[in-house]
Amino acid sequence: MAGNILAWIKANLLIVISIVLIVILLPVGWFFSNGWNSSIQEKATKAYSDEKRKLTQASTVDYTLPRVLKDEQPLTESRAPNAIVTRFYKDRKEQREAQVDEVIERGTAFNQANHDVPVSNLLPKAESASELRRNGYKLGQLVAGTVEAPSIYERLLRKLNAGSAPDANALASSLSQYKKQQEESYAATSADGRVSDEDAKRLEQDLIKRRLGEYAGRAESIAFYCPLGSIQTAQPEDGFSHVPITEPGYDSITESSVYTWVWDYWIISDILRAVGAANTDQSGVSLAVPDAPIKHIERIRVDQFLVADAVIDIDIDSRPRDRRDPSPSSFNDEDQFKSYTGRNQQPNDAFDVRYAEMTVIASSEKLPALFDALGKTNYMTVVDVDLEQVNVEEALLDGYYYGEDHVVRAHLKIETVWLRAWTKDLMPDSVKTTLGIPLDQNEEFSDGVNPIAQHIEKVVLGLTVLIFLAVISMQFVTSPNNVKAGSREVAPDQIYNELASTASALQSQISDTSPSLPEVQSVALLDRYNNAFASSADNATKLPAALGDGFDIAQALDITGFDPTSHSDVIANIEPLQVPETSTPIAASAWGTLDPYAVIEVPEYANFVPAAQPFDMPTVSIEANFSGSTLRDVLEGNDGYHGVPRLFWVSTGMAVMGLEVERQELQADGSWGSTQPITMPPGTPLPTGAVTKDDGLVRLNEIIASAQDASHQVMQPSYPPTISGPAWIPPSELLDDDQGLTETQRLQRQLTRLTAELDQLNNAGNRQTSRPTGGRSGKNPGGARDPGSAPTRSNRDRNKERIDFVEDQIDKIKEELEALGVEADTDAATSTDILNQDAIQLWAHDIGVKPGATYRYRTRVVLNNPYFRKGPYLDETDDAQQALTVEPFSRGDWSDWSDEVAVGAKEFFFVTEASQPISGADLPQAKVELYSMYYGYYRRSSMNIEPGQPLAANLRVSGDFVLFDTGALEADEAAEYIEKLNNDDADTDTPTGISTAPDRLSINLDTFLVQIASDPVAALRADQQVSTLIFRLPDGTLIQRSPIEDRSTTLYEQAQSSSSQAARSSLRPTGQPARSPAADLFLPIEP
Repeated sequence: MAGNILAWIKANLLIVISIVLIVILLPVGWFFSNGWNSSIQEKATKAYSDEKRKLTQASTVDYTLPRVLKDEQPLTESRAPNAIVTRFYKDRKEQREAQVDEVIERGTAFNQANHDVPVSNLLPKAESASELRRNGYKLGQLVAGTVEAPSIYERLLRKLNAGSAPDANALASSLSQYKKQQEESYAATSADGRVSDEDAKRLEQDLIKRRLGEYAGRAESIAFYCPLGSIQTAQPEDGFSHVPITEPGYDSITESSVYTWVWDYWIISDILRAVGAANTDQSGVSLAVPDAPIKHIERIRVDQFLVADAVIDIDIDSRPRDRRDPSPSSFNDEDQFKSYTGRNQQPNDAFDVRYAEMTVIASSEKLPALFDALGKTNYMTVVDVDLEQVNVEEALLDGYYYGEDHVVRAHLKIETVWLRAWTKDLMPDSVKTTLGIPLDQNEEFSDGVNPIAQHIEKVVLGLTVLIFLAVISMQFVTSPNNVKAGSREVAPDQIYNELASTASALQSQISDTSPSLPEVQSVALLDRYNNAFASSADNATKLPAALGDGFDIAQALDITGFDPTSHSDVIANIEPLQVPETSTPIAASAWGTLDPYAVIEVPEYANFVPAAQPFDMPTVSIEANFSGSTLRDVLEGNDGYHGVPRLFWVSTGMAVMGLEVERQELQADGSWGSTQPITMPPGTPLPTGAVTKDDGLVRLNEIIASAQDASHQVMQPSYPPTISGPAWIPPSELLDDDQGLTETQRLQRQLTRLTAELDQLNNAGNRQTSRPTGGRSGKNPGGARDPGSAPTRSNRDRNKERIDFVEDQIDKIKEELEALGVEADTDAATSTDILNQDAIQLWAHDIGVKPGATYRYRTRVVLNNPYFRKGPYLDETDDAQQALTVEPFSRGDWSDWSDEVAVGAKEFFFVTEASQPISGADLPQAKVELYSMYYGYYRRSSMNIEPGQPLAANLRVSGDFVLFDTGALEADEAAEYIEKLNNDDADTDTPTGISTAPDRLSINLDTFLVQIASDPVAALRADQQVSTLIFRLPDGTLIQRSPIEDRSTTLYEQAQSSSSQAARSSLRPTGQPARSPAADLFLPIEP
């Protein structure tokens, strides 16, 4: 059997092999076929899943509108991308960001207000090491104060009406003198010539009452006690920044120390202003110490700020070499203090935090007023308070009277926040490095919406189209194998139909023109920000009652008949302040050519000059003297004056707030016209315009302090900047006899004027705003400087040259005074205390005069009114007394009128000679001089004239006269060109923007000589020929002129002198300040 099978296999080997192959190949084929099908299915499934995942991811976008309020929930949703939805979120986000930007801008301005750098050209980096030392030393003097000028802290305290206790030595001397007088009086009335025990006890009580009365009076005259020693210290304290009491050494002046001095001042000044605000009632009246919440500042310290300083070496050529400490320090260990505000003191990107410590004596009930005031003044928060009892009797022995309130000593820790949005622009590199601010930090801004989110619908739409293409193409390249698509199986060529439907649905959502939009809460951030400040007064923090009982002096010290709140002795003796008159003023007229760039800086000047250059303009300067020592007698009740109680004026002092001047014009009939105020140059400091009767006492005190600091600019304002014409000097120095002054007095006056000018020059660069100097468009051919040309000399260079010149003049005057055996009185020249000066020079400038007119002037001085807002201290039933407290200023009586002063006409003529003909065939002749104002001086032309001929001439003007295109050339460049002209620089090229002025001048007075007549009677008296000339004026009027009279007039003398000076004159550099630096101190407060 087996053999048969084997034989059959052999016989049919091909069949067997085929059968075996079939049997084997079927499972193998099925295996491979199944594997191939599985592979196809897996690939198709994976392709399906991948595409579906892409569609799913692309079909959902996260839209978010961030919150801007603490209690607001952020709006977030996931949905299909849609252009309308995207635009909706984009618009809402931009609206919110615009509001945020507004609040940030307002908040930055609030944080930055009143925080200027006292000295310019210093921060963030001085131009050179020498500039750093020079200006840093100047800042150190401002911080510490000098003999001549109080520190910036003392000035601020004066503005806030803060002060110290009465001077113990002065009070002791006064009481000792009173005691001696009373003892002599008692002894004179005693039978035995001795002071009885009863009188001695009475005198002892009187002395105590007088001492306490002085203490109480001092307290009632100031807003709070704050001796300068509360801020400044002789030696540094560990852990605190040092406010020096003496001028710094040059070795201590570094970029970081300078910045720290300024930062410390910002912090301390904010705290002091907050105290002043806390001590002001709702009507704006500054409260006196007895009624004020904060009675006494005992100590203010700012935590130390350690900086990685640059070590500055100076090369031989004075260039700084900078080596930075590789391991900078940071804040001190204060970062361990945990503030409840949650702000971290370590550096961050938005702001910096510094802490200050403060100790005050305050009313326990009213202390929270300070907390509120700190927040209203700047971003300051009290983060820690410790209270302790106060020994009021012990404080009273030191001269401090706090009133009847219960007081506590409060130790406060104050957190101050400083926004880098403005502070980092003033930071030196060393400070930035310490605070972790990159030196090359670049700000990047976005529109608030991710660009992908803005265009995601386009991306998804494109992807959907690709999927459709893929679906179509896959129908041709795949095998018909079933693939699981979702919950069912479909042929591979059907799976993309499933995706196509999903993509189609997504496409309909993308292209939906009316999608549902969420409701967004309306937010008015700026209104909320403003309302928070406006409503803060209504939500002031208050305590229901004091923490203890007040202090009764009379009861505590067992004094009978003493009432510190009584002012009966003051009320009975109040009379208006008798402001002393000024001297009779003197006036002098002048012409000058206004700097064209002054019209750019102060456009108001355009109303007083011709439409075209040169800007020749006439002016009159008026000068008067005022006696400060007489004012002291008035205040103190000396020499028969009534006097003003010291508590009303001793704390703030007195200041000249202005010189008011009126004029009258001489009429054709010889009478004087109506009285008019003069027109002062725009930009003149006017303290009288900065306070109204509706303002509070704090505002007036601020203006008083500013007027004292800028006293020279207020009392002796600058003359308008001119580039041609005689250099201005005070009218008194123009007089031949100098008002009868001795040589010593004349030199001392010049010293005072030059010292004031030097002070103004030294402070001229301290303004933080830049002055317009002209401009040029990008297409202007003069708009760009040749890169190979030398740089222009800046105003700072010329300012320094002027400083050097003035200093030389001061030295020469001092030498002359020393030669006369007189010591130069520089203290009087720099003193801001008007009560110590016998004769104070005051002047003003009138730019509203008419050419050819004649005027006279009168003056009166304006002072601060010591009674302003002091109504509660006067008799409230006395209307006359209460009327004294309404106006912020006191004015003196008008002075006598000055002598006449004639303003030169633009063009005029003088007859200098006249002659009759020898024979009857000839006509009489006269010699006439014609004058025309051009470029600051009169230009003269002489002519011989006969009857019937006009007064007209054409003359050539010699000199370098140019016209300036202020739109194409800057002031510095014009000044550089002028200096080259004056130095006869042969290589001087005329820059674009400068053109040559006409060198020929036509004079036509439209006046004709009618007749020349001789006066034989007058000729006999004068022993010479006397002629009278008759001229016909343009309006037909006939006038008579005489050579003798014309040559004797002051105007002829002035015209001749001006014409002579013109030949030797040269232009002055352009770009001098047209606006006084002090003008911005007295801007009216916007309602």
